[in-house]
Amino acid sequence: MAKHEDLSSRVAIHVSPCPEQAIMDALRHIVRDFCQETKSWVHDVPEIQGEIDTLSYAMQIPEQSVAIHIWGIDGRKGRYQVSTDYYLGYPNLLNFNDKTPSKQIKPLISLMPSSQSNEYPDYIAEYFADYLVSGAVGYLQMQPFREWSQPNAAGAHMQMYEQGIIKAKRQRDEGLNLSKATGRVRPQYI
Repeated sequence: MAKHEDLSSRVAIHVSPCPEQAIMDALRHIVRDFCQETKSWVHDVPEIQGEIDTLSYAMQIPEQSVAIHIWGIDGRKGRYQVSTDYYLGYPNLLNFNDKTPSKQIKPLISLMPSSQSNEYPDYIAEYFADYLVSGAVGYLQMQPFREWSQPNAAGAHMQMYEQGIIKAKRQRDEGLNLSKATGRVRPQYI
């Protein structure tokens, strides 16, 4: 897992009189917002055995994370449709409306870091660090009546952050952080 401290020096260059704690809070806010907007942190929940007359199941997810979206209950099948048969509940519960399937349940969910977390997934840091820095700089520059506020300069940073959100959604849809189903090609000799 990547840490917010890794990006703080890159943000501090643009908002020089800003205290370190304000930069860390801005990074924490931007990373949470990024994960919530893009739903790109996709997690396979360990299998749960469905039981008759049980409508709520606790899901095992990484520490200091919160479930924000459920893609399906059949694992990584490649077909993700919105269903009204099940929904997420707080804290990290999978709830069913009418009946629970009696088979194995393999939820596929999207996560975001909790508000106390100082970490976020490595692949988000690898692919989207520049966009997160721009988002944090724009967020800090938009704050009114601060020494570091520059609302006129924040527009370019926020535009780059929005481009990062679009790129992350596209990469998520193309399989970022999703394992590809690979088939073995049998060699044929002539």
